[in-house]
Amino acid sequence: MKIIFFGSPKFSVPFINALILAEDIEVIGVVTQPDKAIGRSQELKPSAVAETASAYSIPVLKPDNLKDEIFQEQLSKWKADAYVVIAYGKIIPNIVLDIPKLGVINVHPSLLPKYRGATPMQAAIREGDQTTGITIMKMDHKMDHGPILAQLKLEIKKDVDYPALQTKVAYKGPPLLVHTLRAFADGRLKPKEQNHEMATYIKLFDRDSGMINWKNQKATEIERMMRAYRPWPGIWTTWNGKRLKVLNARIATGNIIKNAGSVSQKNESIFVETKKGSLELIEIQLEGSKATLISDFLLGHKDFVGSVLGNETISPSLDA
Repeated sequence: MKIIFFGSPKFSVPFINALILAEDIEVIGVVTQPDKAIGRSQELKPSAVAETASAYSIPVLKPDNLKDEIFQEQLSKWKADAYVVIAYGKIIPNIVLDIPKLGVINVHPSLLPKYRGATPMQAAIREGDQTTGITIMKMDHKMDHGPILAQLKLEIKKDVDYPALQTKVAYKGPPLLVHTLRAFADGRLKPKEQNHEMATYIKLFDRDSGMINWKNQKATEIERMMRAYRPWPGIWTTWNGKRLKVLNARIATGNIIKNAGSVSQKNESIFVETKKGSLELIEIQLEGSKATLISDFLLGHKDFVGSVLGNETISPSLDA
């Protein structure tokens, strides 16, 4: 089976590796994002998938526009049986979806039709789901709408964060993909239409999605948001006119004082009140400073205890 692989970040690498190592599958080409300028030097760096493909001498295309006719002609010349898409990062136009005879296969890290969109793993953690999963689907002309080929359910543990869940999906997903591709190509697997009435959609988040609302959010909600938005965009509040990131915290039992956002101390622990329950701060980062344990932060900021967080408006462009 000849495959063209569409993918870009490190998350996609275990999937392309599994396809490369499968004896009955040949990855004849890769489509990935153009090289990006990195760091202060703005040196152009290829995507993780591009680097993997180059290591195996697999041809790589990095189109700026998938509607470009020259790019589409090259795809057609490769004569792949199917395309496989995992975290590519661009919308694939209909004309490209219609090229391969077996269609375009996508790996989506949720149990579709739940959490259609670009950030399903973060959504599952943020919403407090106990399970999520992996869906192998055949792409059609709508986002995450196509028929399902296979699914695998995964448990979400109470303390899991986004990087840990991503690692789990990247471990469990590649064998499922290879098995599904074989069964589909052999005619042993028939696509099953999704129940579109049950579909849920998730919005893209940005840097300011992690703003904490101490008055309207419970401690459990803030803690889940912290794990879902790690490492980016993270969760944050304001203190003394600056953005204060909460890098690590845990739910505390019982309210210490009543006012939401109020900071209090008990023994060596620092707590912030929420709509319901308290959050114990462990590690924070004040805008313009390095990340620090809360105990070290207090040494230079004696006025932190007794203050109220989040009662100021700052520019959304500010960042720690």
